[in-house]
Amino acid sequence: MAEQIQDANPDVQEVRIPTPAGNAYTNRLYQKLATKHHSYKSEYGEVHVYSTPFREYAEFCNRYR
Repeated sequence: MAEQIQDANPDVQEVRIPTPAGNAYTNRLYQKLATKHHSYKSEYGEVHVYSTPFREYAEFCNRYR
């Protein structure tokens, strides 16, 4: 997935990952590779947005190749 992101935008510096605030599984998962950047309310409920430098995201993804 990191390769696809970089292919689409070679200058990418940061990856932001949104997830529903009430989804404990995805929040625990994303906390392992990113920090919570901000939260907002949407028509679907509260959303947390996690952020990580692209380099760290790519390293995390490559661990599972």
